[in-house]
Amino acid sequence: MMNKDRLKFGVHLFLKNKGAVLGLTIMLIWIIIAIFTDFIAPYDPYERVGKARLAPSSEFIMGTDVIGRDVFTRVLYGSRTSLVLGLISVSFGSFFGIILGLISGYNSGTWIDTAIMRFMDALLAFPGMLLALIIIASLGPSIQNVMIAVGISTVPQFSRLTRASVLSIKEMTYVEASRVIGATDFRIIYKHIFPNIVSSLIVLATLQVGNAILVGAGLSFLGMGSQPPSPEWGLATAQGREALKKAWWISTFPGIAVLTVVMSSNLIGDGLRTALDPRMKYE
Repeated sequence: MMNKDRLKFGVHLFLKNKGAVLGLTIMLIWIIIAIFTDFIAPYDPYERVGKARLAPSSEFIMGTDVIGRDVFTRVLYGSRTSLVLGLISVSFGSFFGIILGLISGYNSGTWIDTAIMRFMDALLAFPGMLLALIIIASLGPSIQNVMIAVGISTVPQFSRLTRASVLSIKEMTYVEASRVIGATDFRIIYKHIFPNIVSSLIVLATLQVGNAILVGAGLSFLGMGSQPPSPEWGLATAQGREALKKAWWISTFPGIAVLTVVMSSNLIGDGLRTALDPRMKYE
């Protein structure tokens, strides 16, 4: 576990990274928007408030969509769906991935390790989007099933990173000393191994949130995720593709929203990677 000096130095490194600070600022803005959308949005996201395909103006700053709903309002409400999707799916995937990785790494060389890693290899044989599509095809299209599908697709990444980290730590002297004095396997993992790999898992989780939002938006774009009339960003982008030449704003603004959230997630992840790297030297 990081001591206070290391934590302060990590925060210092993070704040020195302009890209990371920019990413954190953008992410905080979207989180605030998601929380207070009911007070910020000028209209009901499901209500027709004007003529269809009205261009951006002082009344409708992002125009209206194919049936006359306010695009700005729907982008604001879409932030809730996308952020919740990213957080829940990554939480789901990290929970099972970390547990499997800890079990596999601690029992390396046994049939348990072999069985878990071969299963992870099988999942990794499919690209993330393809694996999510297969799961959605089995469960049916809905935002809840998208969370499950995206969560399952992130399990192998967390499992393999956890296993690799456990393999490098479990041979340390302090772990061997705990084993010699009779500490249980659970106590060794909980007290001595997991606290020393949590920083790398935080970095991966941060990066995976952006990837989960992107995959979720892609599934909704293909009609396999959120269903109409949901204001989800991927679905909103898909609904405007047929009118892209004459009403570019319908797809463009939701697409920009996805871009900014994914970009901010990656910038935060890169900043955390530098800030939490134990090889960094104190100034």
